[in-house]
Amino acid sequence: MTTNKRLSEWAELIRENPDESLSYLYRFYRDEFIFRSFKTFGCDEDVAKDAFQEAIIAVYNNFSRGTPVYDGASIKTYLFDIGDKKILDVKKRKEHIYLSDAQAIKKADKKLSEMTNEPDIDKEKLNRALDQMPKDCSKLLRLFFFHRYDMESIARELGLKNANTAKSKKVTCMKKLTEILNQMSTILL
Repeated sequence: MTTNKRLSEWAELIRENPDESLSYLYRFYRDEFIFRSFKTFGCDEDVAKDAFQEAIIAVYNNFSRGTPVYDGASIKTYLFDIGDKKILDVKKRKEHIYLSDAQAIKKADKKLSEMTNEPDIDKEKLNRALDQMPKDCSKLLRLFFFHRYDMESIARELGLKNANTAKSKKVTCMKKLTEILNQMSTILL
């Protein structure tokens, strides 16, 4: 089997013998796609592998359904284009999640900064709320707010993988803290 066939020829091969032809494409292009994805998109190997597998499935689905193809493109271009779109979809979803997490952090940060700028009784309230939290969250937030540690330092101090892991943990902890503070405010009213 060679890769220099026209796209319509590949479509026919895949319809006739999907296992052999798709296995061949997978083995022939997988490593190149992963390397190229890392260089082009900066994604990790797992994301690239998943995108490539999804691209192989999409090629199969398109060709088995008889989706029209442009014969001017190579199978590699067709396959990589689908894979690239899969990676971009993953990146968009991650950015959307990051943006919503960032908004949650800003909201909680604002509430906490308002509290820490108010009289000492609110700082006591904050300390009581932190005392009610799991130890890891309490320690992380104390390092962040009271000791002004950056995310890398927090990651090191808590033995986390990296600053991104610490940031993700902070989002979760901030949500819990906000809930506790809201409950405390409701109880006091």
